[in-house]
Amino acid sequence: MESTVPTPFTPEIALAHRIVSEPALSPDGEMVAFVLADATRPSGPARPAFTPSAIHAVPAAGGQTVRLTQGRSDTSPRWSPDGDWLAFLSDVERDGQRQVHVLPRHGGEPRQLTHLDSEIPVERGRDPLAWLPDGTGVVFLVTDPTSAGTTERIARGEDHILYEEEPRYQRLWSVSVGSGEVTPVSPPALQVWEFALSPDGRQVAAIVSDEPFEWGWYRARLAVFDLGGGPPRTLHQSWRQVAKPAWSPDQTLVAFLTSNLSDRGVDAGQPMVVPAAGGEARAVGGDERVSDTHLAFGADGRLLTATNVRAGAGISTIDIATGARSWLWNARKSIGTLSLAATAGGRDLVAAVIDDLDRPQDVYAGTLSDGPIAWRRLTDLHADLAGATRCESREVSWTAPDGTDITGFLHLPAGHTGGPLPLVTQVHGGPTGCVRAEFFYHQRWARVLADAGLAVFVPNYRGSTGFGLRFAEANVGDMGGADLGDILSGIDRLVEDGVADPNRLGLCGWSYGGFTTAWAISQDDRFRAAVVGAGWVDWRSFHGRTDIPLWDRMHYQTDAFDPASHQRRFSPIDFIDRIATPTLIIHGTADLGAPVEQSYLLYRALKDQGVETQLALYPRETHGPSEYAHRLDILNRVRDWFVGHLTG
Repeated sequence: MESTVPTPFTPEIALAHRIVSEPALSPDGEMVAFVLADATRPSGPARPAFTPSAIHAVPAAGGQTVRLTQGRSDTSPRWSPDGDWLAFLSDVERDGQRQVHVLPRHGGEPRQLTHLDSEIPVERGRDPLAWLPDGTGVVFLVTDPTSAGTTERIARGEDHILYEEEPRYQRLWSVSVGSGEVTPVSPPALQVWEFALSPDGRQVAAIVSDEPFEWGWYRARLAVFDLGGGPPRTLHQSWRQVAKPAWSPDQTLVAFLTSNLSDRGVDAGQPMVVPAAGGEARAVGGDERVSDTHLAFGADGRLLTATNVRAGAGISTIDIATGARSWLWNARKSIGTLSLAATAGGRDLVAAVIDDLDRPQDVYAGTLSDGPIAWRRLTDLHADLAGATRCESREVSWTAPDGTDITGFLHLPAGHTGGPLPLVTQVHGGPTGCVRAEFFYHQRWARVLADAGLAVFVPNYRGSTGFGLRFAEANVGDMGGADLGDILSGIDRLVEDGVADPNRLGLCGWSYGGFTTAWAISQDDRFRAAVVGAGWVDWRSFHGRTDIPLWDRMHYQTDAFDPASHQRRFSPIDFIDRIATPTLIIHGTADLGAPVEQSYLLYRALKDQGVETQLALYPRETHGPSEYAHRLDILNRVRDWFVGHLTG
């Protein structure tokens, strides 16, 4: 059958793909449940609260994929210990109000267990729910309800906001599968960001903070507390952040990741282990140039990791006693969350979501052994993209001015036969993030731009993950310094190699990439066009308005309001008179992390300077736009901006 997908890789095609996540192996290793979500939400003020998604399942040995749920937004599938039930979150009862449900594996309708008015967070949470080991209940995260006093005050029409004075904590609750009774099981006035139940179900290892505000994530600590009572005991805290706790099978150790992590959920780093009873934490896995993204203990006590291997993917095991790492698989691909199941035969099975530069996400399964993992692809979820144009994608490498080796990806128009092209450089966010060998995530703009005849360069500058802890922290105190040098030297290399036309260069980025774009055009006049997406130009006002003020303090290690601070040194607004580059500015009006005021500030300053500029604002959108019409407009607008300025 011929594909009905249009040949050009248009913005519409870029948004037609679906996102695959959260693979979950049943305990017997026979089934893999996973979440299949739309890439966008419907548009308009009446849009649903969450991106539409459903839970599907596929046999681990291969077979037909079936849809299991029919809610508006169904996420977080978790198998019961006996494999007879699947717990998940759904807002099927009321839009935007997720509740815990269970679905019988062998037939029957889902049953709603909770009927809470409080929010069950999941957007960036890593462990939203887990089964008790005996299968009698489910533990899950809940945000405290608004206090009675505040509710009464608002009902009287007194709706003033006491900023950061009416905290609502995210806590652990449990629900009985039999009775539906719900009970808080974590200490009060303790923010629980992520958690892992001990194998016996009596203790919790959690990433916690004393403050429930988003900035509390940046000084969170690893702690252990008894389920249902007792104060937390801190196991580890340092200037670095911590994430993704995991218990050893004998409950003597807790593993976790650490690094100068960026936004919540952007948490690749160095694996560590610490005694559950207390003691010194130690790094394991060696000093390789990799960043681990997910941790799980196998039945034999070895630590299994999913790893960002220099922008590719790998799976390794780490011997806890020696700290030595052994590789089970390594490829130029991207891997999502791992799921393990120990079968009756003693084999550890693994399921994962995998994609690469040429093939979108699908669900895969394999068996862990002493040799390389032989993956079985279980799904074919993007067959409708088979006829879409594929740009030519390849890795590139170069040497920064100080001798540091840097790599990135280059995307060229399909069928390009040589000669210099207009080049758009796309700067990833974070900065502790990474552009990996993946089909869509950072490459969505790249594919659309390449289809329009432009070359697109996406560098992994210092500060990126995937290249080890030292590299990830190489721009601490210097954001906008040597990392920008990495980017500019990569562009120079592409010009020298005859790939890029030096007179037709563009620059763009989102979040930290938006800041870097604004900073670069205030320091360098080589660019003919720029796009600043959800960026910022004045670190001082950013620090005062953002909901993550500890982030810039942690990365710059200076006080934003000190006249001699790095924030003052690297604020593009102080160099506005140097900017002559035509600049498109994009921002969501509900963005709390990168406040939209920053884009108003840049727009007005450029207008006053007589620089060509346009400001596109998207109502209701937070830091990552999700409505279809908005995302379509952004893709079209970015493409047209660069085509108009670089090819005319």
